[in-house]
Amino acid sequence: MAIQSGPGFLASLNPSELAGMAYSNASYYMQNDYTLAVAVSSAAQTLTATPKLNVFTGSSAVTWTLPAVAGNTGRFIRIKNRGSATLTISRAGSDQIYSTAANTTVTVAAGVALLLINDGTYWLTN
Repeated sequence: MAIQSGPGFLASLNPSELAGMAYSNASYYMQNDYTLAVAVSSAAQTLTATPKLNVFTGSSAVTWTLPAVAGNTGRFIRIKNRGSATLTISRAGSDQIYSTAANTTVTVAAGVALLLINDGTYWLTN
């Protein structure tokens, strides 16, 4: 299920949550009141690289799989865990997720937000 957020959505986010955002069009979106799609789910799924806010609402732990690194350079994926369970984010194939080292998964605790940016080699975390 996908719904649209209201005008000014990105501008209303906490600036510390956007720190380090390297997506090339981020400043355009904020300056031009871009409306970001929002996808809400409690089920396991494979995410797409389409810019949107992915909101987890589950009460049982699940895994969301990232799209492939290849072909998605410069894309970002925004995740917010609004549920009460831990959300696991997993790589696609043999891709890696990089924070301070290369990993195959990262976890998103209840109440935490995560930004992933594709640099052409990894999905980078904030």
